[in-house]
Amino acid sequence: MIISKNLYKAGYLTVFILALAIAAWRMPAYASRMPWLLTMAIADLYLFWHLSSGGIINKPWLRKVLVFITGLPSALLMLFFLSLAFLSPVDWNPILRTYLLGFVVFFYLIRLMPLLVLILFDLRKSITQLARKSFHLANKRVWLKISAVFSAILGIAMIMGMTLWVYDFEIIEEEIHIENLPTAFEGYRIVQLSDIHLGRWHSQKPLQKAVEMVNSLDADLIAFTGDLVNYATSEALPFTETLSSLSAKDGVFAVLGNHDYGDYMRWPNAHAKEMNDTLMNNVIKGMGWFLLENRNVKLFRDKQCIVVAGTGNYSDNEHYPDRSDVRLSLAGIPDSCKVILLTHTPSIIGPELLQKQHVDLILSGHTHGLQLGLKVGKRKYSPASIIYQYWGGLFSIENNGQGKSYIYVNRGLGHIFFPFRIGMKPEITLLTLKSMKE
Repeated sequence: MIISKNLYKAGYLTVFILALAIAAWRMPAYASRMPWLLTMAIADLYLFWHLSSGGIINKPWLRKVLVFITGLPSALLMLFFLSLAFLSPVDWNPILRTYLLGFVVFFYLIRLMPLLVLILFDLRKSITQLARKSFHLANKRVWLKISAVFSAILGIAMIMGMTLWVYDFEIIEEEIHIENLPTAFEGYRIVQLSDIHLGRWHSQKPLQKAVEMVNSLDADLIAFTGDLVNYATSEALPFTETLSSLSAKDGVFAVLGNHDYGDYMRWPNAHAKEMNDTLMNNVIKGMGWFLLENRNVKLFRDKQCIVVAGTGNYSDNEHYPDRSDVRLSLAGIPDSCKVILLTHTPSIIGPELLQKQHVDLILSGHTHGLQLGLKVGKRKYSPASIIYQYWGGLFSIENNGQGKSYIYVNRGLGHIFFPFRIGMKPEITLLTLKSMKE
């Protein structure tokens, strides 16, 4: 019996490692995440060992259910990864791919609290045995019951996040007060969208709703700050007609995000990758959007103007190149001009960027607010704040005596990693330019 269990564990880990190797080969940008997934596989075996020993759960039927739940997420993940030996991620039906990976995350997260309880009590047991003290199993069972309650609450919240909140679009309005704003642009209305991630939308209906909400805002300009798709441009093709109906007086201006360059999967050859990039440019152009890839344009009202600039995607990750050129993005702009800069990731924002040229308003996205947060009054809190200095909402910084720069980070319209939103609704931002208050 012990031999068969050990063979099971060895076989399980072997297949899981093979699946991870295939995934790392097919999706090299995710290679750095594979050790974390291997840790999850080891956690599976740890939980299986506890459940099969019978020391915690006395009822055989309940043990079988929990063993099934323990093995299910990794089985689904291995199914997806092993399939990548023959298919690319975009060969999967996008709905099936989204919810298969979504359920993997769901099951991993709801068992996290009981897993931590087991680990802590096993460490305590080891320490007490070394100290020749008694260890009480009853305490472990109490804490496991408490952790099960937390897991149930988390599971309910995640289900609501998938079914109720994931397409519950929120319009967030902010006024941006700019010093010496040209009078012709007083009250100028900018609608910002970001991180649509079309590869994870299950139908046209919610996107059509979002477009109608945007068009109802009577925007002077619509700014899209990157991540139209997940893996490949082909994911956008079913939605181009809907997005083409976005309307603003001065048009729709866009920059590309890290997912828009096709760097998250391995292409058959360089030509296929080049064709994907060409298709992205054609899709943007075909929808009537203006792509600002390291360039800028002047917008005129009554012979007064402001400048809208955009960068390629900034990256400090070795798996996808840095395509930003801020110097080129801001080239030829007179010092007296008011500048709005579109750039996908807020990580580009720093003293070096603002020293190149005074930028009045920077629009960014990328963070999604981790699709998880808590709102207290007018303030929002999110674990994203641990990772990003500018993670969501409006920020202002003093720019070396050149005046104040504003940074707005949109929390995204779509979703990635997991098809849910909890306390961090998908966002449509309305920014209104105003003169600086005296």
